[in-house]
Amino acid sequence: MPELRVRDHEVYFDAADARLFARMAAAYKINIGGVPTAFLGDRVFSGYAEDMQPQIEQAIQLCIARHCP
Repeated sequence: MPELRVRDHEVYFDAADARLFARMAAAYKINIGGVPTAFLGDRVFSGYAEDMQPQIEQAIQLCIARHCP
């Protein structure tokens, strides 16, 4: 998916990234549940399990189609 831009941040040892994570969580009105956390358009995925993959891929495709920030 060449249109997909992934940004990763170290939130435990990097104070600036931890603050960004907290601001993102506040903007999405969620409690931080842990990592990995993916913000995709208007969706948030916290944690990872293989059965989440279809939902994540669907959210990515929707964001690509809608040009999500």
